[in-house]
Amino acid sequence: MKEQVTAATKQAQRAEKAAKDAKASQLFAYAVNEDDSSKAETLLTQVIQLCPQNAEAYYYRAHQKKDYEEALRDYDKAIEINPLYIDALDDRGNLKICLNDNIGAIDDFDRVIKLAPLNPSAYVCRGIAKENTNDKKGAMMDYNRSIELDPKRFYTYIKRGHLKFVLNDISGALNDLNKSLEITPNYPETLECRAKCYRKLAEDEQDDNKKTEWIAKAEADEKIKLEFDARAKAQKERIEILNNIQS
Repeated sequence: MKEQVTAATKQAQRAEKAAKDAKASQLFAYAVNEDDSSKAETLLTQVIQLCPQNAEAYYYRAHQKKDYEEALRDYDKAIEINPLYIDALDDRGNLKICLNDNIGAIDDFDRVIKLAPLNPSAYVCRGIAKENTNDKKGAMMDYNRSIELDPKRFYTYIKRGHLKFVLNDISGALNDLNKSLEITPNYPETLECRAKCYRKLAEDEQDDNKKTEWIAKAEADEKIKLEFDARAKAQKERIEILNNIQS
């Protein structure tokens, strides 16, 4: 009789767990397809309540958090549950850069690279964190490795180009920035950095005609960037107006 009761109890527990898992899966599917971040966060919280060891639920809920510290706690939990969760480690590393925890970011990207040594994104992100800690040599090595792995990542050329500018390798910086603009034309950050290179060349130029040419190139890049910034500001204002009308 006791064995029958035990078996019935275990069966009931399995049925309850299966029901929770099914409900959690349904809510999770709704959450990842929900455009409203507040609603998505609520759904994911319900998933976590049903399945507290669901690493993906913590990971996706971190994406919805507007508060960086709260998002960090969710990434921490996702990685605690699954220490090999590459996406969570990668995103937490980027968040740590935003929070100025560059040493912590480097540690996360070290772990990502150990798990996925051919991941170009992890190298460029680790390079950014290293540059923020003034490890320029380490940053350059990471940018170089990222470009070796994926020569089409325009943003890596921006970061390496900017670092070369800081190191006063203006020719090398321009080569990288021009390559970036070949891949993604008129990108504002690239134009801004290239304009700085042109102005630096103008400062060091002895020939007046050449100096005028460098300044003209700088002004052309700055003009395109200003036009882009103006369009982006206008678009943001239109979105805010629409949101106010709809609310």
